[in-house]
Formats: sequence, structure tokens, C-alpha cells
Amino acid sequence: MTERSRTETVRLIRTSAAHTGNRLLDTLVEAVRDVALAEAEKEPASRDLVLDELARHEQSLFRRLSLFVLARFGSTEQVADALADRALIDDVNVWHEYAELLRAASAISTPRSESRSSR
Repeated sequence: MTERSRTETVRLIRTSAAHTGNRLLDTLVEAVRDVALAEAEKEPASRDLVLDELARHEQSLFRRLSLFVLARFGSTEQVADALADRALIDDVNVWHEYAELLRAASAISTPRSESRSSR
């Protein structure tokens, strides 16, 4: 084996290991997300329990998951509170989920606004 092929082999192994690690992390995040959504969908008390648990953790991953749950099952008050939260607005790590929450809230409020204007 030449030095060049050995170097290429090592690079491929490292790349493969990095991707395997990412796949594992992705799988774990998806599992937590799916369980959170399944529980939140059951009833408001379950949703609140999920949101409380996610809020106990400081990492942005948990804030992102919380916004994801809110976009699907959050009460009007919970969604409004999250959208008004300055820390979330300023947190670049959650901008995607914040935008999705804003989009979901807009979709809910738009039909009502249109029906009022058509009266």
C-alpha cells in the first residue's frame, strides 16, 4: 500500500466514522422528537409535561424541540409567549424552528382575519 493510498484510506475511515456518529445523533434526536410529539398530542396536560421537561435543559437542541412541539400542539397562549420571548428571537440556533412556529401561528390566524374582512 502506498503512502497516498494509506492516507486516502485513513481519510475515508475518519469520514465514515464521522457520518456514523451523525447518523446516530440524528436517530436519537428523531426518537426524542417523535416521543415528544406523540405525548404532546394526547392531551394538554401531556403537552405541558413534555414542554416542561424540554425547558429543564439548557442546550439549544431542547429549545428547538420545544418550538417544534409548540408549532404542532401549542396552545394559543404558549405560542404567543414563545414568539414574544426575546431570548428565542435572538438565539440563532433556533431560528429555523422559530420561523416554523411563526408560520404555523400565521396560518392559524390568517383564516380568521380573512373571514372577518369578508363580513
